[in-house]
Amino acid sequence: EFSQCAKALEELEDTFVIKLNRIKPIDATVIYYLACVEYIWFYEEGIASGGVGESFSALLAENNIRAVYRHICINDVFVKQANTDAQISKYRLDFKSIIGEVNNAEEQ
Repeated sequence: EFSQCAKALEELEDTFVIKLNRIKPIDATVIYYLACVEYIWFYEEGIASGGVGESFSALLAENNIRAVYRHICINDVFVKQANTDAQISKYRLDFKSIIGEVNNAEEQ
């Protein structure tokens, strides 16, 4: 969720956020911004298989982007009903999880 990423950005150093305003086609100019980064975290409130994160991964490969790519999303499982905040936290899409993952990139 973009709002969670934007909130996490306030506490992270040497980090930037790219917001995709559309999912198809993915704006290829994003490659310009990612050409020299070491890590890319793609947060998506959708399932892994067939989602925009999977398409984004293909775009990175097609453009020879060698960064470590992490797609944080919902695995292909049934998602039980719960409030939004609980789901965001459960699937590591909350700002605290984002901060933890980015700050511990070297250890992962």
